Amino acid sequence: MVADQKLTNEQYEILMKNSKIVDNHGPTIGKRHIQTLLVFLVIFMNYVMRVSMSIIIVAMTDPNASINKDIPTYNWTDKSLIMTSFMWGYMVPQIAAGYLATVFGAKWFLAGTLFCSSLSGFFIPLVAANLGSKGVIAMRIIQGLTQSFMFPSVHAFLGKWVPLQERSRLGTLPYMGSAIGVITSMLLTGVIASSWYGWPMALYLYGGVGLVVAVLFSYFCASEPDLHSTITKEEKYYIQNNLCENGSGNTKDIPVPWFEIFTSLPFWALIVSQIGFSWGNWTLLFETPIYMNHVMKFDLKSNSVLCSLPYIAEASCTMFYGFLADYLIVKKILTIGRTRKIMNTCGLLLPAIFMFLLAQCNSDDAHKAIIYLVLIGVASGAVKSGYNVNQIDLSPNFAGVLMGICNGLSAAVSSLGPMVVYVVVTNEEDTSQWKLVFYIAAAVSIVCLVFGIIFGSGSVQLWNEGNKRFRENYQQVPLKA
Repeated sequence: MVADQKLTNEQYEILMKNSKIVDNHGPTIGKRHIQTLLVFLVIFMNYVMRVSMSIIIVAMTDPNASINKDIPTYNWTDKSLIMTSFMWGYMVPQIAAGYLATVFGAKWFLAGTLFCSSLSGFFIPLVAANLGSKGVIAMRIIQGLTQSFMFPSVHAFLGKWVPLQERSRLGTLPYMGSAIGVITSMLLTGVIASSWYGWPMALYLYGGVGLVVAVLFSYFCASEPDLHSTITKEEKYYIQNNLCENGSGNTKDIPVPWFEIFTSLPFWALIVSQIGFSWGNWTLLFETPIYMNHVMKFDLKSNSVLCSLPYIAEASCTMFYGFLADYLIVKKILTIGRTRKIMNTCGLLLPAIFMFLLAQCNSDDAHKAIIYLVLIGVASGAVKSGYNVNQIDLSPNFAGVLMGICNGLSAAVSSLGPMVVYVVVTNEEDTSQWKLVFYIAAAVSIVCLVFGIIFGSGSVQLWNEGNKRFRENYQQVPLKA
């Protein structure tokens, strides 16, 4: 047998009878853990650069932000446009990104997105000085375009590396990079921007470190177990034969069933659930520093620390939700679908309630506002074990494609969240205007959650094995639903 050949169920059963390989578990700490950790670093660095602008934009427009008065500042009135411009680029190539990562492997797309995003961020100070806010908007669009390949590639990657029994926790680990990246960016950017070196140093630092991580990732990562040079046979067989519910890791070159995907109600439930979360998340992520600065009157250092608290809470709770979800599934306490719906309910309904309460705060209720933001973070971590891994549940073979579609459509719709702030909040110190922003975000979350609960699923779909004509031609047995 060729060492890197994928096994059929029959071949695997013969192998198991003649070896000491155990089917129901792999190495406690194996290559799959190292690979997911590498992906974590890519997401982490991309999020550091993505989110840092929400703090940097405050420093770029505040002459008193840095103790060094020679640091350039600008009198820009289009701050919300600068923040949302990232989304304009981010939503464009998502579907193509998922397809390409599925066909050609995720490794180089993940490395490329970090390399290009780091390079774009590195040049923002130069562009700001010479082209003004419109130049910064252009660079943010470029960053969005490059980072649009990240999550579809991550899902294509996880679809090859993460066995079903570990999906919630191992599938959650890389995505913790987003929360920890936000925390790091919020804490560190405020300190750097208020120091003698000012906001440009933050962009130089993040861009430089990002380039180094991209190189390290390129060297140590492999798109799938077959391409990893040092993985043990035991771990490789364990992964490949536990990617689906029936233990069959079908990875043959099959056509993408586009029609079946776009007419699948469980898949649309997944998209709508992601829109519900993303709307509120992007609104808070990009606009909270401005809200805390102008409404709650916190200075830059305090602002960056306080804005990081919700993401510290989210990161602290995310793995708990992952272990809980896997426990419920593996012990057969709940089905995969019901487990995902419970996690989505925690991650969408509770933040909506806390956003409603946040809307009641005024400038005298700063501490209440902070508590509600932290509670939003605590609840939000649940979605990493909800819709965020549901693409792999529905179709391990096309997880990257599904993530590309989900991320692209959700980004397109969710970009309206920061745009609502641009339109509604004409006076950044007016609490009544911010109240409307939070009400809208809470309403979107609840409506999307209801749709997801009604039509969502955790079962592998028939089209995971290709479109109907392909399945009939190859007489494939449908996967267990």
